[in-house]
Amino acid sequence: MYIWVKQTNPSHPMQIKKCNLFFLITLLLYSCNQQDIGTAPESSQHPVQFQSTISGSGYQTRASGTTWGDDSIGVYMVKAGQPLSDATVWADNRIYETQSNGTFTPSGIDHMIFLPEDGSAVNFIAYYPYQASLQGYIFPVDLSDQSSQERIDLLYARPAAEYTKEDLNVPFSFSHQLVKLVLNLSPSAAEETLEGVTVQIHGMKTKATFDLATGDLTTDENSGQPITLKTTSYTTGKAQAEAILLPTGQMAGVKIIFTLPSGESTTWDLTDEPPFQASNRYVYDVILKGDQASAQPNYGWFETPLITSTEHTIYVTHFLPEAEKSHIRNYSLLYDTRERLAYWVAYPMHSSYVGNASRTNAWQYDPLIPQEYQPYLNNSYPDSNLDRSHQLASADRNYSAAGNRTTFYFSNMTPQNSTLNQGIWANLEAKVRNTWMPACDTLYVVTGAMITTTTDKEVEYIYDRADNRCALPKYYFKALAQKRGDSYYTIAFKMNNEGIPSNSNLTQYQLPVSELEEDTGFTFFPALSKEVKDQIHASVW
Repeated sequence: MYIWVKQTNPSHPMQIKKCNLFFLITLLLYSCNQQDIGTAPESSQHPVQFQSTISGSGYQTRASGTTWGDDSIGVYMVKAGQPLSDATVWADNRIYETQSNGTFTPSGIDHMIFLPEDGSAVNFIAYYPYQASLQGYIFPVDLSDQSSQERIDLLYARPAAEYTKEDLNVPFSFSHQLVKLVLNLSPSAAEETLEGVTVQIHGMKTKATFDLATGDLTTDENSGQPITLKTTSYTTGKAQAEAILLPTGQMAGVKIIFTLPSGESTTWDLTDEPPFQASNRYVYDVILKGDQASAQPNYGWFETPLITSTEHTIYVTHFLPEAEKSHIRNYSLLYDTRERLAYWVAYPMHSSYVGNASRTNAWQYDPLIPQEYQPYLNNSYPDSNLDRSHQLASADRNYSAAGNRTTFYFSNMTPQNSTLNQGIWANLEAKVRNTWMPACDTLYVVTGAMITTTTDKEVEYIYDRADNRCALPKYYFKALAQKRGDSYYTIAFKMNNEGIPSNSNLTQYQLPVSELEEDTGFTFFPALSKEVKDQIHASVW
């Protein structure tokens, strides 16, 4: 528990001093009675708190939702460069808690972690969900009961960086160690319903152990009873089934059995599907009819590229901010916490997203990303030749003031050449919004910024107003897709981050989406074939 003291009545300073003195005495008593296994140096009087993000190539949040809930993690502190063991641990399985914002603080005074006063460096290890009793730093995994998936998910963080008494805010980047499977179920006819459908997966192991010291997951080969997926039915007649599973190197013998409310059942053999890899989310759209089932991969929303990640990237999705629209997607981004920019921002364009609301200029930190990973952009960059340029344009979300404010998150900003931003790039944004969007039901857009090229791998940096180092993009791109009738059409644009004259012809900068994929390494519109992405139809664009 923290005790925060704020002086609200300057005429009573003694009361404040007594409270501070009591707090210091409490901390001193605690530091003399730590029940850690190793022998730690004398501790400082400043407890650590942790800022957390969740990385992963397939899903960036815990199983139960899009943000942390009222969650607890277990934290260990060890002497820098030493493995986690009884001889090296200086803080043993302390409980740290968050209330949905990713900032973790100790659950009580007996769980506070203090850094060594003598300046000794330490490492941290953390895991989720917290368990009070672990044998030999081994976390048991049991996936047989799927009813509370957030309690069987497994996240792990082990920063390579070393920390000393000056580092009171330590960043954790958690990664999923397991697999998420989601099945979107539909009946073959609109009048049918899947209320009461049950789904089981056979041929998967259900138990394992995870070594917190090494990060190794070991499957219990003797486990393997069928797993009943957590299933939710909807009034539309559709249903969704989901499960947390162990990674697997092969899919032979794995099958899913669907049992309809009528008692009819059908089996989907997953032998030919790709293996389930740790930290990935696998989504399939499944149509059920009697004893038949057809399934195809679902890569997320149509506009979302295949999600690739590194140690420093996180995938974030924003939904519309109004309560009645909170189920409607706004935009998604792949964000580099080290370079302080998004490599791409993916979003749909439809008439419902645009309107007459005024530009808010509500510059602010992205609430889903810790502030220390974002540039500070209340004012623009010190370099007068650079604008804090939107990737998702402000005018693309002006259906309401609340929606427009979401485009002013610092995570949506990059340092773009002013002439480019206010000239031909603005012309391209207007073309997307005013010409191509009205011509189709929904226009799918991916806007991005690349800090290296195929021939130039050296990253250039600039600084924000808080003297944070930020990567400077070498070029910008847009990938677009629209559907007309039964056909899809695509196009891409690529512009160097330089002062391109505003009256330049956009056709000079267009290229096939497949070529942009080769340049960036990203796979755009993964539901579309290469043939569709190879072509540009001038009559459409």
